[in-house]
Amino acid sequence: MNKKILFVDDDINVLNGYKRTYRKKYNLTTAISGQEGLRQLKQAKEDFAVIISDIKMPAMNGIEFLSKVKDLAPDSVRIILTGNADLTLAKNAVNDGKIFQILKKPCKQDRFVKVVEEAIELHRILKSKQTLSEKILCENSSRFIKTDWHCQSQKVFPDNPVNADH
Repeated sequence: MNKKILFVDDDINVLNGYKRTYRKKYNLTTAISGQEGLRQLKQAKEDFAVIISDIKMPAMNGIEFLSKVKDLAPDSVRIILTGNADLTLAKNAVNDGKIFQILKKPCKQDRFVKVVEEAIELHRILKSKQTLSEKILCENSSRFIKTDWHCQSQKVFPDNPVNADH
């Protein structure tokens, strides 16, 4: 199961604390800003199952960052960390459908682990559903469409693409 997590916070002490606490439980990558988080996301060889971001960061806040993440990695489950003052802003982000869960700072370890494990399971379900849909599409296309189509790595590709002008 993919336990790869991207954690974004502008406080290096917070990042180091999470690294120390969870490095054995999760494959944790950290970023000091939203821009760095996007760079990490684009360079990753494997999807992040979960992406956690602080809400208050300079240049790009957590909601802006996670909105961009939604476009770049739609299957990654997004979590936001917030203080009391940011709660209304965070709730609006959840209502917009961009955030899976809000964690209030400071977050107790058992609550953090529970939410992250739920997010990892949701990511697993989303990926399984996607794989199953691709498999069904592949099987149905080969059964009902008489063509030179075949399946490669759960995706459908034509052996010889047909010219669109014909």
